[in-house]
Amino acid sequence: MPLYHFALRDGERSIPDPDAIDLTDSATAREYASQVAREIMKAREVERRHWKIAVQDDAGTAVSEVLFATVDPTLDHLPRYQRTELERLAGNVAALKAIAYESRLLVLRSRAIMARLSRRPVARKGRQAARPSRPLCSWFALRGCGWCQSADSGRIR
Repeated sequence: MPLYHFALRDGERSIPDPDAIDLTDSATAREYASQVAREIMKAREVERRHWKIAVQDDAGTAVSEVLFATVDPTLDHLPRYQRTELERLAGNVAALKAIAYESRLLVLRSRAIMARLSRRPVARKGRQAARPSRPLCSWFALRGCGWCQSADSGRIR
């Protein structure tokens, strides 16, 4: 029987299950992921509708992905078109959270690169990093950028 790996995704992180599970086929693996999703979202359906469980085979190939909203039992009373719209909305929320997370990572990486270029420590959690002893533009032999020119003397600081 093939091994399947599962990972919980909440929009910001992916938490892999350390143990693989032997299941007969990909349909059984998707049903297992659906059961796990129902258990995880009990009593917190609204907060977790945008979460997903990703299913991969032993080779690391994505088999399927279960959006919690698609297995939410509290939506069973709704007409089909309303349920479909709520599922679509939950998928959009998941995509938006993933993009926001990636954007925050990109900003942090950019700050780290700029700090390395100016040879200063990276600012952490609202604290301002110390200004470099030599301005960044002097490293690239740029003059007259305004940042390194003193307003009154025109000399490089």
